[in-house]
Amino acid sequence: MAEEDEVEESEEVRPAVGEDSSLSALEYNIALKGHNAYYYAHNSKERGPEWDGDPCPRLLERQVSEPTKERSFITRFSWLDDEKKIRVYVPFDADEPVTPEAIDLQWTETSLKMTWDLPRCVRVLSVPKLYDTITGAAVKVKADKVVLSLTKPPNTTFKWYDIKK
Repeated sequence: MAEEDEVEESEEVRPAVGEDSSLSALEYNIALKGHNAYYYAHNSKERGPEWDGDPCPRLLERQVSEPTKERSFITRFSWLDDEKKIRVYVPFDADEPVTPEAIDLQWTETSLKMTWDLPRCVRVLSVPKLYDTITGAAVKVKADKVVLSLTKPPNTTFKWYDIKK
């Protein structure tokens, strides 16, 4: 008895297909089974422009794109453990214009990131895990190098044996 009710319900939902019906077999199958229909993929509508019959490619739209600068990581640097500060020396070539405004220094107690914006590229010095904690960081531009001064915590006598852990 329950099966008869299900058959009757499905017949009520099913659109009538006959000679005077406006649905094709494809539309009928999609209306009946929805997303699970065998012909569902054929139901997609074109979203592009109307085809004019010309097989040659044509420009659909223009967008202005900003040129991206190449990022390079600084791997050539040296460092020195002073009594109260750690100094990191990053040399640069004479053809690279260096201004303090072009250098962005971000630091936490345990990490350091210097981003140096040059006209043709962006150079990055990143130390995600410093050897020990710091309480401050500053940057100075010299004639042939950039000097980062990392301040050690007060009353510390701990020696740094490496710049990173």
